[in-house]
Amino acid sequence: MVLARVTGTVVATHKPASMLGLRLLPAFDPYIIGAPRRGGLFPIAHKARIFRGQGWISATLVVDGRIEGVWRHEQKGRRLTLAIEPFVRPSASLRSGVSAEAERLAAFLGCTLQKIVWTPLPPCQPMS
Repeated sequence: MVLARVTGTVVATHKPASMLGLRLLPAFDPYIIGAPRRGGLFPIAHKARIFRGQGWISATLVVDGRIEGVWRHEQKGRRLTLAIEPFVRPSASLRSGVSAEAERLAAFLGCTLQKIVWTPLPPCQPMS
């Protein structure tokens, strides 16, 4: 949901998923570090995938301000492969948005995007 100002009042408007703000945030990104650990920005069932053992914080897939998955990358020479682990089954618009963001990441790293691998998450384990 996006808020828009119309004639002095604020109204909520829904944009198609392809238009939502989608980002591949790196591990230890300040947005994720500052996220409340009790949920709100992510499905609490996936907390252990984001905030892993020994204080490790995963790279995250963020859609419209919410954490919707985790990701990792492998760079071999000038080729980049991304593995995306969404928390829900990805829609066509989510896949398209991730593809565009992955192309931007590859350009930033001076690489060519070789492929994106979509992997299902393993069952959630409770975090102690």
